[in-house]
Amino acid sequence: MTKPSGHSANFETEDDRTSMGDLLDDLRELVRDAESLLRQTDGDVGERVSDVRSKIEEKLEDARDRLHEATDGKAARVKNVARSTESYVRENPWTAVLLAAGLGYFIANLGRRR
Repeated sequence: MTKPSGHSANFETEDDRTSMGDLLDDLRELVRDAESLLRQTDGDVGERVSDVRSKIEEKLEDARDRLHEATDGKAARVKNVARSTESYVRENPWTAVLLAAGLGYFIANLGRRR
């Protein structure tokens, strides 16, 4: 099988996707916990509490922005892979047809054995 010409597809490994997903889940949980803490200290008065609350709110907003950027980046990578695949199929239609036929044959034989 040939590599698509003129394209540098950047494919992630399963470990990359898992660790990125875990990181995003942890970040979401951190944002939820920080928001909960801010709600709990809403009635507290004092200059020190007010300073801490404003710093936490700034950091929380930054974390939300990063989380949004990270999920947007994932969508962009998926679109890039889809474009690369489409380009490969357009450049090598018969190879794609033969691969699809071979895969169909393989799956059909697996189904018959059961």
